[in-house]
This record gives sequence, structure tokens and C-alpha cells, in this order.
Amino acid sequence: MLKMNPPIFTLLIVSSAFSLFGCTAKTGCSQSNTQCFGPSKGVIKANTVLTNSLTMPNLDPNFDYIRLNMNGHIAWLARGANDQWPSLNTEVFYSADRAVFKWSNGRLISVTTPEYNWRERTDYALNWSVKKPQQLIREIDTVDGITGVRERRELSDGEMPEHNDFVGDQTSLHWVHEYTISTSRAMQAQPSFDSWYAFDANNMNKPVYGQQCISKRYCLTWQVWKTS
Repeated sequence: MLKMNPPIFTLLIVSSAFSLFGCTAKTGCSQSNTQCFGPSKGVIKANTVLTNSLTMPNLDPNFDYIRLNMNGHIAWLARGANDQWPSLNTEVFYSADRAVFKWSNGRLISVTTPEYNWRERTDYALNWSVKKPQQLIREIDTVDGITGVRERRELSDGEMPEHNDFVGDQTSLHWVHEYTISTSRAMQAQPSFDSWYAFDANNMNKPVYGQQCISKRYCLTWQVWKTS
């Protein structure tokens, strides 16, 4: 059953411009490099990038937020629903222009914007606290319109990535690195992208931060944002 929070669209401070910006790395994002995950370049507001990346909106403490860095530009997403589809305990977040981002069990599983869509499906919910390395199989529909890309992924405990945009004290974080170890023969020509997740070292149940690319053009980081 869909559980809706109070209406949110008038409460969102930051408008998105997710279709306007691509990764500025010379070769785009690829495989395991982290060059597209550096510090933010500015805040997205009213479809304009404010160069002062420290600018903070007045966030309503009654809502849960995600700080999203899309290709170096910041937006805050507000949670508007808890859904049981396509996965159990799906958290649905919205931008001011109604782009929709969905997380399940701390994994980004859906991005829907006016310009593109991306989806991930896994056979079962990941137990983050299981001893690593561990594996999962996922199927993604890509930004480029290719559907049913099947990948076997592996997760292992890792070091802090060379580039990240986590805000706050990083000394207590535990990092998990996720990467593709095999794809179906038909999909071997398609690019695959590594992901990194950060956990509070005392709580491995759900990540507080993640970074990943959904195409060579679109890379994002997200962080659970506390308003207090």
C-alpha cells in the first residue's frame, strides 16, 4: 500500500536541471574511475546554478531529504512516499520539477526525469551486513534506451574512493565497493559502472551515502541529509 506524506511540491526549495548538465570529465564517466564524483560546482535553484556551493535551502524538518549531486550540481530531494513496488520498502523522493528518484534498502533503483529514465531490478533485497565479498545479480534498463542489461555484481569492503562528495566527518565511515564481474554475452559491449557506498561504522544495515554512474554522461552522488 502506498503511504503518502503530506503534499510536498510547494515545500521543495530546489528545482532540478537534470537534463542540462553532463559529466565534465574529458572521457565521461567510465568503469571504476571516480573523477565524476568530486566536490560540487554549485547549487541548482530555479534551473540556474548558483556558484556558491555552500548555499543551503531552508529545509522543513518534518520531511526526510536526500542531498543529490548530479554531475557536480546540488539539489535536495524530499521524500513523498513509502511504496511496496517495485520493491518492498521503496522510498520515493521528488525534486521540485517532479523528477522522481527511488531507493530500496539503500540502493538507488529508479531515476525518472523529463529527459531520461533508468531502472534497476534485483532478485532479492541485499543484506548489507553479510560478510563480504558477496554477489548479486541485477538487471538494468539504461538511460540509452537499452533494456534488460543483466549483470553479476560483487561487493567488497573497500577504501575511501579517490573522489567523493560526502559532507561531514569521513573518519567514521565504512566503505563498500560494488563492481560488475560478468554480463550476459549479448550485453558485453555495454559499459558497466562501479558504485561506492558509505556506512556509519556502527551501523551496517543501510548506507548513508552512495555514488554511481547511470551512463557515461550522468553520474550522481546522494547523501541522507539531516535537517537538525
